[in-house]
Amino acid sequence: MANFQLIPGDKNEQFDAGVGRLLVPQGGVAKIQLWGGATRGKDSWPLTVGPNAQGYVIVRLIKTNLAAWTFDYAIEGVNIGNVMLEARDFGPNCPREDLQISQWFSKPVSAFIQMTVYPAYLQGQGPWGQAAYRSTNPMWRDVKWTNMAQAGCGPTSLAVIMDYITAWDSRNKPPGNQCVASKVTPVDTMKYASQYGRVADKNLEPQGTSGDTMMNNLDKVWPAYRSQKLGNGKGAVDQAEIYLKAGEILIFLCQNGDTYKFDAKQKMVTQHWPGHYMVLVGVDSIGSGAKQAFFIEDPSGAKTRFISRGMLEKCATIWRVYKQPAAKAASGLSLGGG
Repeated sequence: MANFQLIPGDKNEQFDAGVGRLLVPQGGVAKIQLWGGATRGKDSWPLTVGPNAQGYVIVRLIKTNLAAWTFDYAIEGVNIGNVMLEARDFGPNCPREDLQISQWFSKPVSAFIQMTVYPAYLQGQGPWGQAAYRSTNPMWRDVKWTNMAQAGCGPTSLAVIMDYITAWDSRNKPPGNQCVASKVTPVDTMKYASQYGRVADKNLEPQGTSGDTMMNNLDKVWPAYRSQKLGNGKGAVDQAEIYLKAGEILIFLCQNGDTYKFDAKQKMVTQHWPGHYMVLVGVDSIGSGAKQAFFIEDPSGAKTRFISRGMLEKCATIWRVYKQPAAKAASGLSLGGG
């Protein structure tokens, strides 16, 4: 008997125990603990842990406690996508890596969880970080625009969404289908949002990104894709939870709200946002009420990881991206930046 669980005391992992799903940012590391092993009569031995498909994650054993029969693993996110993390019984002898790979599906599974690797872009890094994030509208030619590090949370969050969805679509596109993009980066979404989203006020002061404009014009650059505005309040968050549990990720604008993470001493650290775009990547489906945790990818240097349901209902406007046409997004202007 065995099962995967959070390492006791580790509050920063994005793990939905309700559906058995661990999330890890691409290039980042998540940690998970396996409890239990294999037994035959009086004999017992550890299970072998690994992914059911190569190329998505790298699995490393980092701590063994045979007295408690627990094994801690670090999971590095390598490529975007979904994979199963499994604990299989190879018998008392640890298999060589080549045998582990070749015989993997012939061995019995004792425990498993889903794993999702999602893009992790920071607005202040990469070749886009110090690039001027400006509008192509000639009426704003004299605006002193800020850069992506200061105001590029909208296009950076959009890049996370588009890179995630198009990475999957590109692997399965029919021959000759040119409508599917691959490897969308903040450079691409910055160029797009400069035409569809970036705004200034009547005093020629930069005013962030119009969420509705940015989301309603996706097909101008990515013809296969549309957006749906879930909106705000309890109904929007209820819908968001359904999509997240199904494996989608969603962009949201947090206006006058807070997100949080935990420091090295597991103390909660909160961050307040007057207006900031981020991405919902998952949810603790066991949780309930106002404190239910939703998992986020925060493109700012604060790198917060969670937002509560109560805060989402209070401060967030939420959109999703998908391939098939759908009802037009609700009208209304939403702005956020930085």
